[in-house]
Amino acid sequence: MIYNTLIVGAGPAGTGPLILAARKNKLAEFLDLGVAILDKHTQMGRGCLGDYIVNSDTYTTVFLECLEGQEKGGVLDKVISSKITQSLEKYRDTNAPLSLVGEFLGEVGDALQTIIDRHPTSQFFPRTEVHSLQVLADGTISTSTIRYLTDNLTIKQKFYSQNVVLALGGKQHLQNLNGDPKFQKLNLSNQVLEKVLLSDFVLRQAGVNEMQKRLENSSSKKVLIIGGSHSAFAAAWSLLNKLTGVNFSEGDITILHRSKIKLCYRSREEALEDGYTDFTEEDICPTTQKVYRLGGLRTDSRELFRQVMGWSQEQQEKRINLVEIPQDSKELKNIETYFNQTSLIIYACGYDSNVIPIFDSEGNEMELLCDHRGSRIDDNGRILLKDGSPLPNILAIGLGAGFKYSDKLGGEKTFKGEINGVWIYQNTIGETIFNQIFDPPTSFGKLKPKNIDSTR
Repeated sequence: MIYNTLIVGAGPAGTGPLILAARKNKLAEFLDLGVAILDKHTQMGRGCLGDYIVNSDTYTTVFLECLEGQEKGGVLDKVISSKITQSLEKYRDTNAPLSLVGEFLGEVGDALQTIIDRHPTSQFFPRTEVHSLQVLADGTISTSTIRYLTDNLTIKQKFYSQNVVLALGGKQHLQNLNGDPKFQKLNLSNQVLEKVLLSDFVLRQAGVNEMQKRLENSSSKKVLIIGGSHSAFAAAWSLLNKLTGVNFSEGDITILHRSKIKLCYRSREEALEDGYTDFTEEDICPTTQKVYRLGGLRTDSRELFRQVMGWSQEQQEKRINLVEIPQDSKELKNIETYFNQTSLIIYACGYDSNVIPIFDSEGNEMELLCDHRGSRIDDNGRILLKDGSPLPNILAIGLGAGFKYSDKLGGEKTFKGEINGVWIYQNTIGETIFNQIFDPPTSFGKLKPKNIDSTR
């Protein structure tokens, strides 16, 4: 069978276009085309989000919004009344533990899977790992996979489709620290690099256990966190709230950041009322009027920063020290002491995309623009070749995909990073992917949700 669309990865990003279709009563039309969803896990929807031991960096309304407008008997009808949803509702106006959010997204995925499994031309394939794509001479895409029938029994299987949507998630690399242009002149020793843990690891229980072990066995409790985004502050929050019997003194935790740390507020008025004025009109999202909608710290991370700065009503947090990386390379040596005197280093500088090789019809691996430090996708989510031309039928969504600011996606014009988040996967980016699959594109019109957000 040749499917119309193969979705590789059934986590929050991969299910985003499906949830968009369900909310707009287009899911049956989508599945009628023939859709196969592949994932290495056994459940749709959850991904790895529920593995993190911190709270979400967005308000819970963002996650619950996918249930709004559901008619009785609709795709997500059973999710509305579930115990997990009721538990999540208690956090509606604040942020919720990601473990609970993961359970909720798993239930949403289960509801989608029920519909997909009943459909005659669409199917979910769990425990399936994708190893490569090949664009055949007629434009059909061949996807090579290994399916785990049991833990010890696997089969190789090829899927054929007209479109492929890659939702493979992102990954962090330790070598990114050693290759970081800012730190290359420091010539970091292997002894220093052995102290490093990646933020994605320390925000999970196994990472908390490892931090606990290292700091318990060290006379020094000094920790260096590299990065100024939510991941960096979430790591600091975990150090202060998840470890037992580890007492930090003033200045023991240093957050080393490249640029100024920004805070997200729901409106200009809310920011000014809080005494926050470090923004311009270009830092305000024209769609939502949020200040630093994409690049600002939220919820627990924002509150921790406010405590460090002495802006909060809580006692000033003096155990954390903020240090900006010098722009002048001559002054860079001044920060070397932080690397040498610390017991633990946490690298929290974003994610790269998980990539799989893509071959042409003659078996030659295609060179992609992202292999040469260029963009991975265009504004329509299409993978870019080395020469900048798009692969018309191979799309990407999710962490590491590389969506940037555009008028269509919204946010502040000054944001230079990648746009990610559950809401945006289920809405604007989900719509972008959906419209690329239909020919001619099916438009849902302009989306105007009540609780627009763009964070994961």
